[in-house]
Amino acid sequence: MNEPARFHTVSALLAQEDVEAVPALAHLLGDEESVRVRTKIAEGLAARGWSIPEDERVAASKTLPPAFSLDAAGHVLKR
Repeated sequence: MNEPARFHTVSALLAQEDVEAVPALAHLLGDEESVRVRTKIAEGLAARGWSIPEDERVAASKTLPPAFSLDAAGHVLKR
């Protein structure tokens, strides 16, 4: 799937305001190559206060954009 399609998919998932999307978004955050898509995911998770599942935290913390961090509870924080 190309980058614009992934970006719009993430936007659509976040717009649904469904916490059930968090595991998929967290997994994508750990695997995604596009900074724009990773930033969209991080912004969305931070804005909603959703926490990343424990099994995805290590991978997610390594790929978070520089403007973000992960707290001990798995919440994405904007610096």
